[in-house]
Amino acid sequence: MSSMRPPTVISVPPEGSKPAERPCLLMLSGPEMGRSIELGHEAVEIGRSRKCTLAIKDNGVSRCHARIKRIFGLYFVSDLESVNGTFVNGQRVSMAQLSDGDQIQVGDSMLKFVANHHEAEYSRHAFTLATSDPLTGAHNKRHFDEILAKETHRAALHGTALCLILLDIDNFKRLNDTFGHPAGDWVLARVAETIKALLEPEGLFCRVGGEEFAVIAPNTERSDALAASERIRAAVERASFDYEGRHLSVTVSLGVAELARMESENQLYKRADERLYASKAAGRNRVS
Repeated sequence: MSSMRPPTVISVPPEGSKPAERPCLLMLSGPEMGRSIELGHEAVEIGRSRKCTLAIKDNGVSRCHARIKRIFGLYFVSDLESVNGTFVNGQRVSMAQLSDGDQIQVGDSMLKFVANHHEAEYSRHAFTLATSDPLTGAHNKRHFDEILAKETHRAALHGTALCLILLDIDNFKRLNDTFGHPAGDWVLARVAETIKALLEPEGLFCRVGGEEFAVIAPNTERSDALAASERIRAAVERASFDYEGRHLSVTVSLGVAELARMESENQLYKRADERLYASKAAGRNRVS
């Protein structure tokens, strides 16, 4: 492949025209899926380094992979000599002007450049509705299935660790039968709130069943996932669950599995589920 690249074409807006109001980047896939980053006068750097404006934990992303910068009211993406390249609408670029709706790929992560503020708000709202559980604010089962498949493929491709944590609320049916379904819904929301406060940004928290939740943890080995699970268990046990003047005793049981070589997402889920039931069989309120 020739190293020669076509010159960058700059379309200068007519005099008196205004640049699009508050453009942003929407994360369409990857570990940061669902996040949005507003663009302004400051350059936005994308890479694996924590020093980057948008830090992405992905072995396919270089430490300093790409930069998005405003020039004369227009936005450009520049590749920072990354190993795997920066792509705009499927074409590898060294520098390219961004237009509304353009899709930028770095590693396995896809971003959408949205120039119109109202469209950005609509896109964020639509994404939330499509991927979230309205009661708990966790991602829903459909989104969980999609991301687990992608993260399993990504971990196998790059040889990185991936853990799955499954957990559910102990004796939840008894709680519902004793205190009523409104109390059960309140406990679900409160447990979710407690767990979300503990998770690393790259962890994907999902509700996968009635009282069952999951955490997809990319780039995480089992020892670290077990430690995180124990922090979750202890935090729920310590949390105050006082509903309409009544104290509710709430605990969770957890199961942890790390992706094995040549394993599918379904096999990973099955092993995490088996570990969850081992915690239940051993007396609940524990991690396996």
